[in-house]
Amino acid sequence: YVYLDESNFNNKSRTKKRWVNKRTQKCFYDFGRLHSVNLILAISNSNIINYLITNKRNTAKTIQNFIEEMIISLYNGKNKRKSYLDGKTCLILDNASIHKTKELIAYIK
Repeated sequence: YVYLDESNFNNKSRTKKRWVNKRTQKCFYDFGRLHSVNLILAISNSNIINYLITNKRNTAKTIQNFIEEMIISLYNGKNKRKSYLDGKTCLILDNASIHKTKELIAYIK
């Protein structure tokens, strides 16, 4: 099994966006998104298969490119190759919208 997920990290506080009580204030001010670091990680029960750290937004195409690179690394890495070529590999993704696009599902199949 190979588990794939992505996350973003940001150490800057967003002082202009906050929860608003509907009864007291009808709008809030937001001065845009802050830049963050995005991580895509593929792991198995024994090791890290592949990872990508970027400042760009994660999209379905980013995930597809990541999976392509992961497959290349699995088949080219001598230590990893034997453990993944002996049987089928099951890729586990969560229910994120970028994991469910028609193009990505077709590519994975």
